[in-house]
Amino acid sequence: DFRGSFVITRFLFLRCVGFTFFCAFLSYYAQIDGIHSCNGLLPVAEYIKKIMGHHLSAGDFMRRPSLFAFVHYAEGWLPADVDAYALALGVLSLYCGLLALLVTFGYTSNSLVLAQLFVGYLSIFNVGQTFMSFQWDILLLEAGVIATLMGDSPLNLLLFRNRRHMDPAPHSAGPIYLVRFLLFRLMVSSGLLKLFSNCPTWWSLTALHHHFQSQCLPLPLSWYAHRLPNAVLRFSVAATFFFQLPVAALLILPLRVPRAVAALLQVKLMVLIAATGNYNFFNMLTVFLCIACADDHFILQNIGVRRLARLGF
Repeated sequence: DFRGSFVITRFLFLRCVGFTFFCAFLSYYAQIDGIHSCNGLLPVAEYIKKIMGHHLSAGDFMRRPSLFAFVHYAEGWLPADVDAYALALGVLSLYCGLLALLVTFGYTSNSLVLAQLFVGYLSIFNVGQTFMSFQWDILLLEAGVIATLMGDSPLNLLLFRNRRHMDPAPHSAGPIYLVRFLLFRLMVSSGLLKLFSNCPTWWSLTALHHHFQSQCLPLPLSWYAHRLPNAVLRFSVAATFFFQLPVAALLILPLRVPRAVAALLQVKLMVLIAATGNYNFFNMLTVFLCIACADDHFILQNIGVRRLARLGF
């Protein structure tokens, strides 16, 4: 009986978090030159010198911890025409992207590796300014902290072991409950923020009359969604509130079936949002958080042993 067991749950969650980190670092690497290099829209070098000056203090570092606060010490060792900060951003993104890929394919789930992914993304986040201040960036950092707690013991010196030899249960179910609470908080806060935003379109259920044509990055299906009947759009807003408030409360209940149903409804909501708008890896990561709502028994029933074996479990 696998009820109440989370070995498979942990296995899938860590690989999914690794994949999200991989997408995040790869996406950022492609944009470094345009947004954060010396010729970019918001150069990191100018930002760090502005907030920290030429002398790094402990207080400044604690307020915005970032590995890039130390880059200026290496500038003297590089040719004058080399953008040290852009180079450091690129190297860190590639290095962490490689680590994330190893986690994704199950070659490691060590806490030290997962901690490096968190520190790397936190370093970019704290110097990224406008381009790194989105909800999904914060959500990935929070998921990264929990993944680090969920990972294999850092005392295990074989960081890159055979993918089929994970520690079966190095930790308690505590991190699983933290993921559930993170998902619960995300959905409930999203619903409450809509209601308390003082925007009359949410209370009148007409928000989707404007959403699809005013969002930052619409997709081809957004055009069709905008032209749905008003009754369908109003129902969709009401359904969103239903998913994000009363249904979300089921995510932290100790009842297996209601919790699983609530998670599946959140997955459905995220798929619909992703189909009609580009929100980076936000929807994907939210779906991955839903994995924590299932125990090993539920996963085996719906995925099966053979499919898990193909994933390397």
